[in-house]
Amino acid sequence: MNQAVITLDAALNALASANTPDELLTLANQAAALQVYARRAKLGMVAQNRCAEIRLRAERKLGQLLATTPRLHGRPKSVPVENTLPGLSDLGVPDRKISHRAQRIAAVPTREFEAYLRDAHRAEWEITTRQLLSLAERREASSSQRPTPRGRRRRSSHEGLFEGDCLDVLADQEAGSVNLIVTSPPYADARKSTYGGIPADDYADWWMPRAEEFKRVLTPDGSLIVNIKEGTEQGERSTYVLELILAMRRAGWLWTEEYVWHKRNCAPGKWPNRFRDAWERCLHFTLNREFAMYQDAVMVPTGDWAKPRLANLSEPDLNREPSASGSPFARTVANWVGRDLAYPTNVLHFATECGLVGHSAAFPEELPEFFVKLFTCEGDLVCDPFMGSGTTGVVCKRLGRRFIGIDILGRNVRLAESRIRGSKLLGAAD
Repeated sequence: MNQAVITLDAALNALASANTPDELLTLANQAAALQVYARRAKLGMVAQNRCAEIRLRAERKLGQLLATTPRLHGRPKSVPVENTLPGLSDLGVPDRKISHRAQRIAAVPTREFEAYLRDAHRAEWEITTRQLLSLAERREASSSQRPTPRGRRRRSSHEGLFEGDCLDVLADQEAGSVNLIVTSPPYADARKSTYGGIPADDYADWWMPRAEEFKRVLTPDGSLIVNIKEGTEQGERSTYVLELILAMRRAGWLWTEEYVWHKRNCAPGKWPNRFRDAWERCLHFTLNREFAMYQDAVMVPTGDWAKPRLANLSEPDLNREPSASGSPFARTVANWVGRDLAYPTNVLHFATECGLVGHSAAFPEELPEFFVKLFTCEGDLVCDPFMGSGTTGVVCKRLGRRFIGIDILGRNVRLAESRIRGSKLLGAAD
């Protein structure tokens, strides 16, 4: 460990004086090797990120140097062979891929570059080239496409609704003020005409800066519910949701539970290698092992099994019966006598939204309603950072919860405003 730190400090000092491609490549490779060592030695994310930062800074400096040096690569065929301009190999950069990556890193504005490193160190998420470039590209694309400029937000005439990227909007939200975040973000490579279609390989990198804002605004006993489902590509399931879960855990979130939304009205169908999807994930993340949860609020009818099963109780049914498998859990069947309600399982059986709500991916009110009841009380604050048609807001108004809704598309904000205004508080007179 001490030798690694000494070598790392030496590389950091050498970076300031390195001025040739060969020196910068050597430093980048040394930092990459130290990063691998830190990972394998389990020295922690702080040590790994120090190495990653030196590698990025060395490659950035290399890219800046190459961008100002004329090269033969890509010259027109008419250029004579005797051209004496130096090629990459002449500069000590034999790999064109390294040149391209270094110049892409160098093209990231200094403000964005430094902000990424600062945020990554603060949140202790892994610093990677892919994440840096993806974040820079997303911010550049969103600033050129969306109506709300970067760093600003547009408030709807309805209090609590905002047009903009949740990364920007939540920056103004008070820390520790939101009790529950329940949302269904755009799925990877889905609905490109609506949300741009985030590539599966970049999804976790796109998500994590937003997750950091979620962590900041959430109360210590709050919960985050993410409705999401991986698709298929070339006959194989994507792994981007699993990568998101692992990235969240590395960032300090607890993957507390996974609820399954079973779509009761899913149409039949099949593909050559699989059947039709009939369920989606509802990932439950928390910041602490103890969190607000009101299980009695979501109890369900006991079911048809109870009447015949409880009509004639045997002797074992009247006493606490230990598990036959040796589990510490035990049961007393007689305790169910007279009960009309039971606690639900983590499989939620709700039909999909069949009404015309003006949005291509609206989930049914029952889905956010279950989580709003389970994790909040009346008067608590709920946020949906990808609110779409505003279904979560409709539920919150009906249940007496405060609501913050955010969407990058102005037409969705206007649709949500209309729907929420038309909904009623539970128990309100007609």
